[in-house]
Amino acid sequence: MKRSNGFTLIEVLVVVAIIALLISILLPSLAAARAQSRTTLCLANLHQAGIAINTYSVENKGYVPRGGNVDNYFSKTSPEVHWTAVVLRQLGSNMSGIVAAANRDGKLLSQLLWEAMKKQPVFHCPERASEASADEAVSYCVNAFGKKLGDPEVRKPTQLSDWKHPGKVIYLTEIERSTRSSTILTAFKEKDLSYFDVYEADHLPSAPTGQRRVARAMHQKRNTDALFADGHCEPVHSMPRAGEAEFDVNGDYARRWLRAFGVEVPAKP
Repeated sequence: MKRSNGFTLIEVLVVVAIIALLISILLPSLAAARAQSRTTLCLANLHQAGIAINTYSVENKGYVPRGGNVDNYFSKTSPEVHWTAVVLRQLGSNMSGIVAAANRDGKLLSQLLWEAMKKQPVFHCPERASEASADEAVSYCVNAFGKKLGDPEVRKPTQLSDWKHPGKVIYLTEIERSTRSSTILTAFKEKDLSYFDVYEADHLPSAPTGQRRVARAMHQKRNTDALFADGHCEPVHSMPRAGEAEFDVNGDYARRWLRAFGVEVPAKP
């Protein structure tokens, strides 16, 4: 009787089982590698934005843009230099042309800037690529906190020297997902850049989900990327630590985030 040279059913099943086992081992590693690459690209975008802001600072005696109404960018009576307009200009966008179009067509400047930012990769974090609930043009928000909690939003450029420890103060960071925050979803629907400033405790990761503007656990379920006032970028652990109350406005979690934005936090009574 002639012997067959093919594989037996048991041998095929063993090979399939081994392949399935190898795939189950490798998939988490591949997923982690892809997540790390998205984090790296996000940090690179923040770094590029930081270079644009630093260039502006060098040209303007150490001043950097903060919050404000972007539609007052070219106001003769009360100009407000919004950070998004500064980055766009430094990237080569024709700001004068955009403003002329706004005046000619009766459109708000922020809506035209919105369309311009959609075309600039520097404004986009790749971690948000799966977001399909809104028309996203920007993934980041700026520090517009005053020196003390309760101070009004800082709407004019300020000097970097106003921060005693710029290496510890967040200047730009990531916004919360629009699928989590109703505030951010509203901003995207209205194409309103005034939402991309952070100046109240309710905007921080320690605030309830619907209110906050700063993202919590954007990357790998624990970190949020940030550009600091001295120009360096790094991920920030954005989840509550052991013993930190989640939504206590006077708790250690909220106080930690306030200090990260350069706010003077009084000692606990």
